[in-house]
Amino acid sequence: MRTGKAKKWCWIACFLLGILLPVLVFRHEIATGLMTAYRWISDRDQVEQFVAAFGRGAPLAFMSLQILQVVLAPVPGEATGFIGGYIFGTARGFIYSSLALAAGSWINFAIGRFLGRRYVRHWIPADKLVRFDHLLKRQGIIALLILFIFPGFPKDYLCLFLGS
Repeated sequence: MRTGKAKKWCWIACFLLGILLPVLVFRHEIATGLMTAYRWISDRDQVEQFVAAFGRGAPLAFMSLQILQVVLAPVPGEATGFIGGYIFGTARGFIYSSLALAAGSWINFAIGRFLGRRYVRHWIPADKLVRFDHLLKRQGIIALLILFIFPGFPKDYLCLFLGS
């Protein structure tokens, strides 16, 4: 039992060190890069040109962008969803977007499961966690269905929370 906990802590420490060390060393460059990426993915024309440049691989490129926007929660998901419909048409754009959103949500579930509730609490604001807990205890699956259907609700955080 102890070796399992020690191994988990070792993986977490290596993961955090692998992320924190570059962030501390290159914080200005990383911040500038993140802002550039955020502006880029918010610009419909630039994303459309990028995805179209992949030719036959455009659906995979689009789906990769959708997965990233789910895992990197601050990226606006509405923009990429509309771009998919514009590039591929309504039906194909919907299918590609839905598959990618499901994959991104699964990744968030896995991250929540791997890191556990203690770590997820640091990422999700405390007031939202309390509301999620209370809602799930009282309403269960119906509440989850409504939350996933409700536009604008932070589904990325919900997937992290549910995985923990």
